Amino acid sequence: MWEVHKTMHKTMINVINSFWGSSGYSSHGRSLCNALNKLTKVKISTNLMPGWEIQVNDAELEMIKREEDFEINLIITHPLNWKVHLNAKRNFVYLIWEGDKIPKWMILECLNPKIEKIIVPSEHTKQAVLNTLKELFIPELTPVLGALILTEYSFKREEYEKDINNKIITIPHGHNPEDFYQIVSDKKDETPPNSHLETRSKPEEENTDVKTGDVDNHADNPRDDSRNVTSADKEDTGDGTFPVDFKSKG
Repeated sequence: MWEVHKTMHKTMINVINSFWGSSGYSSHGRSLCNALNKLTKVKISTNLMPGWEIQVNDAELEMIKREEDFEINLIITHPLNWKVHLNAKRNFVYLIWEGDKIPKWMILECLNPKIEKIIVPSEHTKQAVLNTLKELFIPELTPVLGALILTEYSFKREEYEKDINNKIITIPHGHNPEDFYQIVSDKKDETPPNSHLETRSKPEEENTDVKTGDVDNHADNPRDDSRNVTSADKEDTGDGTFPVDFKSKG
């Protein structure tokens, strides 16, 4: 990978990409062109539509107008279109895949001898290529006779595996700091490290020194007039307690 990185710093890179599209290849290619152009000269090869000049920034305008030197092609397109762009001295292709295995026909494109390097964004994509590569060399049974079908891949298994393993390099996706800003705060985080954990305080000990004041059961009661005292009221002491010999009547 370092050899590729070092080479790209010395030579102009011709990026082939559907610059105006909305696919993942298009948006990724456009962002990568702007990033690479800060490291080395980049030439953008894409289809130009009327009025394209007002849809690009200054750097992209310069990259599109540059003359192609056919030294290095970085092909960021669907694998179906790789072969028509393998016209430089050195050809690198970009492969993106989200599943656990790529289609078998993509392996045939990867085996093209004109492709020097296959760049993948993750170890997951690399493993998807290798998973399909293993299946490609498994002999198949004919549906009728049950005989094994031995193909060219069966006889050149080691050669093809070595070829693709030598071609694949992983260059992880990064992020554009101009689009994703890092929030830096001058304030120190005073939140305790375990503040998210629920803490239980010790139960407060009962205060046996607290005295209950006398309660006047007749306070603010207009019916509690000395002139309207019933026989039941006579047994109520009026101090919030009941007589020791209190018994329910009835």
